[in-house]
Parts: sequence; structure tokens; C-alpha cells
Amino acid sequence: MTTPYDTAFANVSAFVLLDRAGVKVGTIAIKRGNAVTAYVHLLGTPCARGRACGGGYDRESAAIQTAIDRIAATDPSDTSPWADDYRANRLAMRAAVPAMDAGDWRRELERHGLTVLQAV
Repeated sequence: MTTPYDTAFANVSAFVLLDRAGVKVGTIAIKRGNAVTAYVHLLGTPCARGRACGGGYDRESAAIQTAIDRIAATDPSDTSPWADDYRANRLAMRAAVPAMDAGDWRRELERHGLTVLQAV
């Protein structure tokens, strides 16, 4: 029997990103349909959206790559307590992007120091 929860989340996945210390630093949500839309939120900045259409390639990784590319850089003069951690996590995510073409975006983020936990 299909529940309302199963119906609502049939084409959605959500992930939590943790840094090396186990602290939550961001989230990723993926909506699948004719196109794949990924929302990447690195705490401290607005959520970035990426979208991939078509076929013959890993649309999920492509959508996440696009969203990561759109994450804003912080102002270098920012001295808030989270600024250094944010910069390090953003650099780790951006460093993982080129290797995502192989099709395993989770492994690449983890290889660059971020733990990826599936929430939905």
C-alpha cells in the first residue's frame, strides 16, 4: 500500500553534509523528473540550484556540479566566526567537481573531506 509519504517523496532525495569534525555544514536536495534539479545549501549562504536535462550521462552529478559552481564566494574581509570554515568547505566542494564526471558525486565529496548522509 502506498502512503502519502511515499507519494510525496517518490522522486526526491535529501542529504546532509558534515565536515571532518562531524559538524553539519550543508545540505543537498535532489528532485528527479524530466530534468534533475539539485539544490545545494552550504550554511551561511543562499541555496544554489543546478539543473540537468537530456540523457546519456549522469544528470544527478551534472545538476550538483552546476549548483556547486553557483555557490557564492565570501567576502575576503569577512571575519565572522564561520567564514574560515565556510571557505574551506566551499573549496572542498569545488575541488570535488571535476571528478564528478565519473558519476559518483558522493564519493568525490567524501574524498575531499565531507561526509554525505542520506536523509530522505
